[in-house]
Amino acid sequence: MLYFTEHMKRIIELAEKSLVHAQAGKFKPAADDVIKISFHCNVAMQQLDDMSLMSYQGKDPAERLEGGP
Repeated sequence: MLYFTEHMKRIIELAEKSLVHAQAGKFKPAADDVIKISFHCNVAMQQLDDMSLMSYQGKDPAERLEGGP
């Protein structure tokens, strides 16, 4: 399982990779990267929702952020 921070790092890496692919005229790989970005965004959003709920319930959401306590 990837944690929120890892998803965000992966999104940044894929965005950079997609830009390089698009600038090189490699549109299929660029599109594949964007699909992967979408997946990581969806999972990260769900994790944010989970952390928000945990915080509301008085729990420490840090474990969902980076695998903390």
